[in-house]
Amino acid sequence: MTTVPDEETLAGADAPDRPGPTVSDLGSFNPFGEHSRAAYEYFELARRERPVFYSEALGAWCVTRFADIRAMTLDPATYSSAEVFRKPTGLPEIAQRVCDFYADNGTVTTLDPPAHGPIRRGLHESFSPRAIAGYEPTVRTIIGRRVDAIDAAGGRFDLVSQFSTVFPLAVVLGVIGLPEEDLGTVRRWAEGIVTLYLGHGFMTAEEQEALGADLWNAVQYYLDLVERRAADPGEDLVSYMIHNEVGGRLLTPGQIANNVFNLVAAGNETTGSALTNIMVALLSEPGRWAALARGELDLPTVIAEGLRLDAPVVGLFRTATREVALGDVTIGAGDKVLLLYGSGNHDETVADEPGRFRLDRRGRVSLTFGHGMHNCVGAPLARLELRTALELLANRFPDLRLASGGPLEYKPLAQVRTPAELWLTTGA
Repeated sequence: MTTVPDEETLAGADAPDRPGPTVSDLGSFNPFGEHSRAAYEYFELARRERPVFYSEALGAWCVTRFADIRAMTLDPATYSSAEVFRKPTGLPEIAQRVCDFYADNGTVTTLDPPAHGPIRRGLHESFSPRAIAGYEPTVRTIIGRRVDAIDAAGGRFDLVSQFSTVFPLAVVLGVIGLPEEDLGTVRRWAEGIVTLYLGHGFMTAEEQEALGADLWNAVQYYLDLVERRAADPGEDLVSYMIHNEVGGRLLTPGQIANNVFNLVAAGNETTGSALTNIMVALLSEPGRWAALARGELDLPTVIAEGLRLDAPVVGLFRTATREVALGDVTIGAGDKVLLLYGSGNHDETVADEPGRFRLDRRGRVSLTFGHGMHNCVGAPLARLELRTALELLANRFPDLRLASGGPLEYKPLAQVRTPAELWLTTGA
């Protein structure tokens, strides 16, 4: 059984002799920054001693217990997704136009009822079992090419730079029906919309205008894609969205284009980070990868337990629409709330030995893909990608090992919790 490797080296060396986090540390807690590597230590402390605490570093209430998180996901009237990130105003004209388009053609992740329902139902057919089965040959071909392209000269390679950060976006482009040669441009746009919408306050007007002009090209690119698929539909995600009628109505071209834009941005890092985290869990116990390569492990079980053990997205924000008491704290109207899914997955009330990778776990529950109306619509595609990637990696590299016994370094100031690099050796 594997423990989440926050403070111990993966080779089994002793952990550093230093005190763990204290209650007084929780006010400075930032799971997206300096505390990323030790996040699960903080989660355990908080669940035990302060299950709802205020992080000055984040300007948000952090919720750590499974039952509280689950209840909050089922109460969008109190914990709003629409109010988490307000639309920027006062930007240069072209930048403002981009932000207006993104805000006014709501995405499935940033809407509350009743506006959320039609968008969600409009996307549903794109990720139905029939659609996923149709995507599988494309997914397998794309991931297979990326596995074959791994340069393992010298018997070692970095999984993150050569594979995890590359294959998910290539797959998304494939199921959308976009040429793979556009990958670099699409990645730049996916990162750019986050930078402009959330980070505009740290940019000069000239930088805002330049980025806005680039992103307006992205808007036109996705609108043109919708127009082409409307005229000539295929078996791709955009065609499903265009022709999926909800309550006698179709999604507008702007809604489809914006949700495609959002799906690309959302899938840019999360699936690859999940794959890296699962590989850490598999390779940290000798013999487990070889058993996987021999077909002795059930891949869906491996994926489910890996996603529970070390969720790539540790949590998502909501905004309280009214004053509400939660435990012994009072959350004010307008306060930000961070639902720490990674902590909920480790809640001792729902998982025995929560910090261990156990394939024999009974009654496994997980918040990794969210819960309620905002559970991840792309989860079936992500599971298909992870299953295919693990299978093809094991076929090519049946004798993978961790190349270093040193502690993992996690990506700094990132929305995902995943190692910045993961060096592997290919020999026995």
